[in-house]
Amino acid sequence: MILRSSQDILHKRYFADADNLPDPAILAREFVESLETALEQFRGIRDELKEGK
Repeated sequence: MILRSSQDILHKRYFADADNLPDPAILAREFVESLETALEQFRGIRDELKEGK
């Protein structure tokens, strides 16, 4: 799965230690990085489709 929901990310990484969640700015940066990675993957798929692969 390319994209994960923010709830999934939080649940998997921090559920056991919910009192020690990282700073919201850190979480936001991680989400942006995840979205950028997904966008790169979609662009790769788009390019392959354009080339007829």
